[in-house]
Amino acid sequence: MRMRARAATHPICDACARSDDYMDECHASSVYVSFADCDRRRRHRDTLDFVLGVVDFRRGRRLPKLVVEMLRYVGHVTAAASTAVMAVAWTSAVSFDSSIVDADGVSSWLQNKSSQAQKMAEARSAAALSFHLTHDGVSVSYDQELLRDIWHAFSRGHKRRIARFKNDFVTGIFPASTTSFALTVLLFMAVAMLGLDISFGVVPWVQSHIFYYVLGDGKISHAVASGVCGAIIWFLGIQVIRLSLKMLLSYKGWMYESAHLGKISMPTLIWLKILHLISRSQPMLHSFQGALPHLPLPSLDQTLKTHLRSIRPFYSDEEYAEIAELSEKFRKGIGQRLQRYLTIKSWLSINYVTDWWEEFVYLRQRSPIMVNSNYYGFDTLYEPPTTKQAARAANITWAALQFRRMVERQEVTPFSISPRYKVPFCTMQYERLFNSCRIPGEETDTLKRWDDVQHIAVYHKGCWYRMPIHSGKRLLDPPELQLAFQSIIDGSHEPAAGERDLAALTAGDRIPWAKARKEFFSNGINKTSLHCIEKAAFCVILDEEPVYYDPKDPSKLDRWAHILLHGNANNRWFDKSFNFCVSTNARVGVNTEHSWGDAAVTAHFVEYCLLKDLYLQAYDAEGNTVGSAQVTIVPERLQWELNSEVCLTFFKSSFFYKSTQRWNEGALS
Repeated sequence: MRMRARAATHPICDACARSDDYMDECHASSVYVSFADCDRRRRHRDTLDFVLGVVDFRRGRRLPKLVVEMLRYVGHVTAAASTAVMAVAWTSAVSFDSSIVDADGVSSWLQNKSSQAQKMAEARSAAALSFHLTHDGVSVSYDQELLRDIWHAFSRGHKRRIARFKNDFVTGIFPASTTSFALTVLLFMAVAMLGLDISFGVVPWVQSHIFYYVLGDGKISHAVASGVCGAIIWFLGIQVIRLSLKMLLSYKGWMYESAHLGKISMPTLIWLKILHLISRSQPMLHSFQGALPHLPLPSLDQTLKTHLRSIRPFYSDEEYAEIAELSEKFRKGIGQRLQRYLTIKSWLSINYVTDWWEEFVYLRQRSPIMVNSNYYGFDTLYEPPTTKQAARAANITWAALQFRRMVERQEVTPFSISPRYKVPFCTMQYERLFNSCRIPGEETDTLKRWDDVQHIAVYHKGCWYRMPIHSGKRLLDPPELQLAFQSIIDGSHEPAAGERDLAALTAGDRIPWAKARKEFFSNGINKTSLHCIEKAAFCVILDEEPVYYDPKDPSKLDRWAHILLHGNANNRWFDKSFNFCVSTNARVGVNTEHSWGDAAVTAHFVEYCLLKDLYLQAYDAEGNTVGSAQVTIVPERLQWELNSEVCLTFFKSSFFYKSTQRWNEGALS
């Protein structure tokens, strides 16, 4: 729709035409704006109702400054809206009705709102594309380097999606391969071209009932039908093989036999030989995931019998007799119906207890997870090859990122927990090792995981930082990470009010933490900073004291264990999947949240990191990381607006916080 602006019809435009409020003659454009009445504006909290239309502006009309100010405000509010407005404004003009528009009032309103939106725009000052509406038209500026980084980020995400699809397809057809698929299809097509039929009449039927109506009854139709039938037969064969593999893995006799004692039966020996043969196919991380057997469901009688036997030592004869009587009533009553429900659930899931165990044992636990749920892991007890905290933190971070990349590419072997016997285990927990965090709730917590995270969270001397781990093209190398860690250690930042004790919220009771998160971290800068910590790949804690191991003084090892388990109750983000804790003398440990996975996965991960750190990557003669930095990164200081007194009331009431503080005071005195 095109409209022609007339000064006679619109007095405000006629008045502006005789003033300096119009720009010089141009071929730019404007927007037709209609403002609602004051009552409606108040109901909508002073939100303008913009109605966009296109007005012909090719006969000497000029653009008012009021519209320029308006469009600048829109550009401050959102870059997308600004782009849309300027696209409409490219070949049009403006018309105002003076009966409903107060130019001075609107201009003042826009200036006030623009000053508020300017704070939001400052964070976008480094945008790759910038649009500015001036009196001479629309000015577009761009940064080639930033545009290049955007392209690299887009292509990286695209490649990751393709790689994930490829890996999922390969693991879904294991132990077969894509090569077997191609050979099967080509074999069927070659045989069909020779005039033979090895499909027992399937290919002629498919050709006559499907491809005849598209390709006719020639050789091309026959070849395509043969290829499709070959693909279907290959797929059915793969399903039979995977079902056979599932039946093979259902064997449990190996659990009760030990190779160290030399007591291995012939069935177990044959079973292990078959697994070793399958392992030569180089399975990926999740290759066996769809072939794992279902967790067997015991009968109701067996469950009650085991339950009574397990509680017998803890009760007197009278108490035990009462419980046995109640168990019998349960068996004859509601127990049978519940057993039927459980049977149905076991048919519909691989492990009927996993989701309930995770929810009711971990996530619904309302007591503090510090000490009660989280666990810790030690560094090697030998003296580390460096005493530089930044160097050790850089190497261990780099090793962890290498392991994360292996998990993403499914390059971790599924036999990691039992490499000798080649017995595959469930590998689901590896996916939740990185980029995950436990989110508090008043009734139950939730476990959240993000994809393709490119930063870690770092804590030092009461301050939290967001540290990039990717240059836009590759993962950062250890020397580059060391410089970033060293800049944090050498920095002179002071923690904001309440920031030093912020992590203690994750150490206390879950309900106060959930209420505090909802009240103080649901919007604004607090929400942004908290999201950076929760979304991080993991946390690195740069502690402020050294730790030691002395065989003649067990108290030093005890002190180290206490530091890793709970620290000061305010210098570990206990909700994070794991925290690497690096002491001032370059000793490393890990504090791990328990709901996402078990210690076997953590132990495998930490052993890999230590091997990579101490022996494969190592350090130079001065204790620095090996190599030279090609990229310099600057960690971002997270900002907070906290009321320290209010926040302290949420966690200082925790028994574990108080007891930990008392222990630390006694240990340091």
